[in-house]
This record gives sequence, C-alpha cells and structure tokens, in this order.
Amino acid sequence: MTIISRLNWIQPRKSYDIIKRLGDNLCNAERTRTLYRFRIPDQKIGTHENSVCPHVACKSLPPNPYINKCQVYEDGECWWTMNDRDLDPMSIHLHKSKTSLDCSGGPVQDDLWDMMITTSALEVGFDHPAVIGTFQYMSPMNIPGFVQRIGRGGRSPSDMPVAVVVLGSRPLDSFYFHHHTLLTNPSEDKLIIPIDPENRHIMAMHFTSFLYDFISTYGTVQDVDACYKYLNTQETKKFITERMNQFIQAANESFGLSEKEIREHLDIVVRYLDSCSEKLEPNRSDSSFIGNTRFIRDGKTVDEIIRYLSQAVARIEIEVSHDA
Repeated sequence: MTIISRLNWIQPRKSYDIIKRLGDNLCNAERTRTLYRFRIPDQKIGTHENSVCPHVACKSLPPNPYINKCQVYEDGECWWTMNDRDLDPMSIHLHKSKTSLDCSGGPVQDDLWDMMITTSALEVGFDHPAVIGTFQYMSPMNIPGFVQRIGRGGRSPSDMPVAVVVLGSRPLDSFYFHHHTLLTNPSEDKLIIPIDPENRHIMAMHFTSFLYDFISTYGTVQDVDACYKYLNTQETKKFITERMNQFIQAANESFGLSEKEIREHLDIVVRYLDSCSEKLEPNRSDSSFIGNTRFIRDGKTVDEIIRYLSQAVARIEIEVSHDA
C-alpha cells in the first residue's frame, strides 16, 4: 500500500481493505478526534491547545537536551516543525479503482489534498510536484516497483524527499528488515525486471507499445493525432512503412532482435491493422476480421450470435409489415 501526501504518501499493496481501514482511522484521528492537537508546540506558535506542553524556551530553536531540554519533544509527542497553518485537520483522499474519495466517502474532483492513500495504481506516471515524501506500508512486491514508488516524491530539484517503509510481521517483511540495503542501495542486478524474452505474449505487448512510442518520438503532432487520437490504422501502417529502416534499427537497439524477427513481429501487427479496416459484412463468413475475433462465450460462437441477430431482425421486419 502506498500513502501519498503533500508531505507523505503511503502505498498499500493492492489491498482495498487495508486502504479503507487505514483511511477511516486517519480520517477519524484527524477530523473527528483531532488527535494532532496533542502534539502542537504551544510555546513556539503561541497557542494553548496542548495540555502537556511544558512551555520551555523553544520559539527560535528546537528543544535540545543541553540547552532547552523538553521531555515531551524527546518522546516524540511534540511536532516542533508545525506552523499556524498546521492547526487544521489534513485533507485526506483515498484513491482506488481510478476514483478518489474524501473522508466522507464522496467522490472528489479537485486536487486539494494533504495526504493520499492509494494502491499501486499511482506507482508509475504520477508526477505531482507537491509530493515530498512517500510511505510504503508492508514490504514491496519487488525492488524495481519500490524504486518507482519512492520516485513519486521529491520531483523538484530543490526538494529533499523522504521515503519511509513500515514493515509488518510476515517473512518477507522480516527479510527486508535484516537486508534493508536492498531497498536503500540496491545493486544494478536487483533493478533488472525479470521478463522472459522468449515469452511471445509479453513480446507482442512490448513490441506494439514500442511501435506507438516510435510514432510519438519521430512523428509530427498530426501523425500522433492520427494514430493515437483518431485511431487511423492505415496512417499507422503508412508511418511505419515509410520509416521501415529507421524502425528496424530502433527495434534492434531496444530488443536485440534480428531484422528477420522484427519483420515477423511487424507483419503480425500490420495484418491486424489491415483487418481493422475491413468492412463488416454479415454474409461474408470468410472475413478476416471475424476470423481474428472468433470466440466462444457462454457456449455460443460468433456464427451462432450472428444467426440469432439475423433471425431477430427478420422477426422485427415481419411484425412491422403486419402492422402496416
């Protein structure tokens, strides 16, 4: 799980239950019970909210055991860094399933939050300039993913990001507790993503994504709009065909494939792009598009579904003719 916040962000590991319970507890502590008031540095900011504040001289300097000793501060029960603006409860958002909720459980559309609790949904591509710290709850699934998560914080060159890992009691948590340098200073071999290059399904997905990355890198705004925004499959095919040598070179550098292998993968993509441009004619059972999408669902094949729809249309036509 991950919590993200302007100051910190916690990420749970894809557990909606953990997010819900943690979010409810934090919302209750912040907005209902206002527990943060028990750690307000009264002496520093001139308030009278904290009944346990000993009011030692700490307005200009944090409590120090040799100059202005404060046992409350040393016990961690005084947040000396708090300012006047911190006297209001935090705005907490819970993000899951592409939806952000506030403490009341209602959907939110704004970006005015102090802390966001989320699953790994925001692990990649979430670049919010206000996020300084991240909190990882429980051990990460893998080290590359963990690096991605803590990379969400401190995006500005002037930031000093903070990353905190809260471990549990599972064997994997114990492992990372005793081998914490795997997280704080991983070697290059630990950052390699374990992907089997011989897996044709993975290669198909990566190759297709690479093809569109190639278009966005070397194409004009008009090219990108045609291929991405308007899904013009013929323009996509034309763009790659006209830059075939450049594409082969780029694919070779990225995947280490031979020209023959690249052309074989590209032929599969091109055949699919061509099939998307075919007109769908009910009477053409040999349509390659129908062939590419043939499936069985609930015991019915595509042919049976087409036959059922044709019979339904015929019944409607008969009923209309009788009414006329």
